Amino acid sequence: MNKTILTFLAVGLINLSCSAQVKKSNLEIEAEKWTKELISEDGINYCEENSPSLSEFLKQMSSSESDINSDGIKDGLFYYRYNSCGGTANFSDLSMLTYSENGKLVTDKNFTQTIIKKIKSNLSKKQLSEFGAATVNFKGLGNSVIGTYSVWVGEDPNGFPSINGMFQYSPDSEYPYFETSLFAE
Repeated sequence: MNKTILTFLAVGLINLSCSAQVKKSNLEIEAEKWTKELISEDGINYCEENSPSLSEFLKQMSSSESDINSDGIKDGLFYYRYNSCGGTANFSDLSMLTYSENGKLVTDKNFTQTIIKKIKSNLSKKQLSEFGAATVNFKGLGNSVIGTYSVWVGEDPNGFPSINGMFQYSPDSEYPYFETSLFAE
């Protein structure tokens, strides 16, 4: 009888410890793989002499999860704020969007460039065509990806773009929503 009780307790403890282990979600796995790629390609800017560890980089990453396309599967936006190390340069966040489409996981590892292309395409429809640099900063993820942007035109000085705005983007929408303020022409 004591053997049966001990066996029962041992099996119970093993099951408890196994269920206590946290499995990483597909979104977390994709975010970690993306971060490793950025580190190996020197895609993340850091101001220290020695590169921080992967776990330190993962702590610096911002993320939002939501079901942006209403299919019952969580989607994720992952981004790093660009650190100019005290400089005045204008840089975009580095970002990755992972979402489900027709039951498959779709990952855009260069989501910032996807948004910048859509911003410039939208602005070119307004007869604006000579763009310089563009920056994107993400605010989060709800029913869409939300963020702000700036676009430099012509001889705009650093820090003073002619165009500022906000955007909302969803992968299942052909046209993102843009709100633009023009400061100079």
